[in-house]
Order: sequence, then C-alpha cells, then structure tokens
Amino acid sequence: MKGPWDLAPHTAAKHKIYGKYLDAWFPILIQRYGEVTYAEGFSGCGIYSHGEEGSPIIALSRLLRRRREFSQLQRARFLLVEKERHNAELLAGELGKILNVGAPVFDFDDGVVEVRLRCGECQHELPKLLNQSKVWSKPILAIFDTFGGGVPAQLLANIATNKSSEVIYTVLPQHFARFHSDHARGDAIFGDTAWRDVAQHEPYKKREHIAREFETTMRTAGFNHVLRFNLGTSRGDQLNLLYGTCSDKGVEKFKDALWNADPVQGAGFQDPRDPWQQMLPMHHEPDLAPLERLLHGLLLNAPNRSQTVEQLREFTKLHTIYKASHVTRCLTKLEKDKLIQTPTGALRLGTTTITARPPKPEQLSMLG
Repeated sequence: MKGPWDLAPHTAAKHKIYGKYLDAWFPILIQRYGEVTYAEGFSGCGIYSHGEEGSPIIALSRLLRRRREFSQLQRARFLLVEKERHNAELLAGELGKILNVGAPVFDFDDGVVEVRLRCGECQHELPKLLNQSKVWSKPILAIFDTFGGGVPAQLLANIATNKSSEVIYTVLPQHFARFHSDHARGDAIFGDTAWRDVAQHEPYKKREHIAREFETTMRTAGFNHVLRFNLGTSRGDQLNLLYGTCSDKGVEKFKDALWNADPVQGAGFQDPRDPWQQMLPMHHEPDLAPLERLLHGLLLNAPNRSQTVEQLREFTKLHTIYKASHVTRCLTKLEKDKLIQTPTGALRLGTTTITARPPKPEQLSMLG
C-alpha cells in the first residue's frame, strides 16, 4: 500500500516506545561491542501524512543526535527493506534529509554510519543485507512491523543465534484467523502446523490463539524471554507487539521504555494475561489493578497458596507487562484488602513468603 498514511494512535504509541528503548539500547550495545546493527524488514516510507517520522527515521535520528557521546562507536549499520517502490523512494528521500546529503539515499557510508535500503520482500532482501554486512554473529535489533503479514520462523531463528540480538515484532492476529487456509505461508511463518487449530476455535478465541502461537514461535526460535502485549485505541483497533531477547537487562530496559514513553491520546495497552483485558492508558503512573489480579490468582494456584516476594517479582518481570518494582505496591494493596497474609513490614524482603487468602464474595468482582 502506498504511503504516506495517517499515523494511527497505536502506531504513534509504538513509535514512542521504540524511541525510548533505542535511547537505552544504543549506548549499552556500543559500550559493550563498539558497534550496532538496526535492521527493519517493513520500513514504510519514513514519514506520515502530517510529517511525523517513521520508525527507520526515528532510529537513525536517535543515533545521529548522540553520535558525539559515543566515543567507542566504531560502526552503526541501518539495514532497511521496503516492498513498495513508491514507499522506498519516499524513505530514501527522508534518509537523505536526515543525513544531510541533499539527495535520496539507498546506500550511504561515512566510515562509521552505514545505511542500506533495498526494495523487495523482507524474507528475501533482509537476509541478503545481513549476509553482505557479515553481521549474523554480531548484535542485531530487528524490527518487523508486519501488521497483516509475518516473517519466516527460520529468519527469527537465524537472528537469535547471537544471544545479544533482539527482535520487536508487531502483528495483526486476526489476519491469520481470517486467512487460515493459506497453510504453506502460515507454516513457514510459525515454523510448524499448530497455528492451524485456529479454525477449530470459537470466533472470540481465534485472535488470542494466533497471538500465543506467535509467542511460541519466538521462544522456539531461541529468544529466552518474550514479552507480549496489545496496543489498542479507543476505537477498538488493536496490534500485538512482541519483544524477544535473551537478556534480563533487555527485559528491564524495554519495560522502562513502555512505562516511560510519552502518552498518546486515544492509545493504550493491555496485558493478555489480565482476565478483564483492561485497557491501560499510557501513563507514567500505572494502573496496577491488573497486576493485583494476576498476583492474587498466581498465589491462589500455588502450592500452599504461597510464594516468596522474589518469585512474584520474577513472574512479574518475565511474564507480564509490569515491572518487578511494581510488586511491592500491589502487595501493599492486597494486604490492605485482606487478600494476602504476610509478616508485618516485610513486603520488601525477597525471601518473605506471601500467602493468599480466598476472596470473600463481595471481593470477587474486584478480582475478576
């Protein structure tokens, strides 16, 4: 589809999160390795209808803005693919502006910053660029804003061979729910045939089934930690965003980006584990009600209805959209509501054992 397009609220929210995360990712990787590779397989045209920046421009501008700070930077590669020729030409023009070269850019290299833009299918052109740049063994941040499509599971697995590489993947699960008869394409994207069971699910369960299959695909590819959440709008539009990494620190930094991103009017996100599927507005002071429900449910189903504070923090960090630092506030609220039992004043100690109390009838509606 030819751009530029109007910037949807959930896309604007996604870009805010990307920008915050890149502000952390660039300095960490440069300090550790001296080089970074940013790869994007569905790059768009670099600009939206009212002049807003697209994700490749956001990434490159974040690096260029702080280039002088990165004394250890030896190489920064931006490898970009866009299927539509019209969009690729628009993106080349935007790249030329930000690089200040006065002409569209498909290939640029000043000895440190390298930009390569190719027109074609992601699954064919991006591996070629990664091969030519010889970066498979180096840390890569790959962005796949596929919306209604996907990328082959094998491409994810190839990227995951380097344990410092990461992937951010946005999808529309309902696409595969509608077009589930395209078995060959789906099998290549998911890496197996389990996704086909979507045809057997009730309509309201199809989207979640596909979203879980995407998460499984990323874990199978080799990413130890996969965060999944829904980006939505007040109109009901929804994207699934998945972040795959092998780094505990990466998880922490991505959640920092999620919770510190500037709010976008009309956009919010959901934790897919929340039984209420509550839409949370983008705000620096999070609504912790979904996490309270999740933690209480986890405790009720645990042996002896108990876990340590550290176990609850680890669960929160790796399996929800919330940060481990949110746990103490939730436990304080649950204790106040007499839904947990805990030693007095010991909520901040990781070894403290927390025990759930069954909710009273009047509390059931609060917990979902």
